[in-house]
Amino acid sequence: EMYQDLSLRFYRSGPVAFEIYTHYLYEKIFGEPFLRAVPPETLEEMRQRFHERYKDRVHSLVRLTEAQNPFFDGLDDSMPEYRAVQTPVLLVAGSQDRVLPLWQQKKMLDVFPDIRFELVEGAGHVVYLEKKEDFFPLLKSVHAGQGDRLREAVADRARRGRNKPWKPRFSPAGSWSPATWRPS
Repeated sequence: EMYQDLSLRFYRSGPVAFEIYTHYLYEKIFGEPFLRAVPPETLEEMRQRFHERYKDRVHSLVRLTEAQNPFFDGLDDSMPEYRAVQTPVLLVAGSQDRVLPLWQQKKMLDVFPDIRFELVEGAGHVVYLEKKEDFFPLLKSVHAGQGDRLREAVADRARRGRNKPWKPRFSPAGSWSPATWRPS
């Protein structure tokens, strides 16, 4: 909650504060090995792209941040729906994630019935970018190992007329649960 409050203060404090915040954000989301390995000018280019993308759309970041509390507050009420998810879940966590600490991520192990937890040492919050050499082979191996189950799930969706991609539908409060997902 402290991180959310801090983020909201920066978002709402105007353009100068938002630009300062992007420096903080880009130091917070990555693990130390990535920050040491990436040249400062590359990290600055990444930060500038983020700033340019959102400087005129800070409201979308405010909305995303505000939606987190109702989502987490309603988690207990949605637990039966999450536990009913039959699709295999892969949770890949970075050992240096400062956005979502490991103890919070590990709570998900009690939520989904078929979940696999993989810890990537030295990565922060953006594992797929920081440790590509670990993340993508892991993803491919999980996908390959789930081939029959995935084909069966796709066939089942098609039989039920749900062969369109899924998009979350947000309630007026900004929260969502598996029950609010509908085919687009």
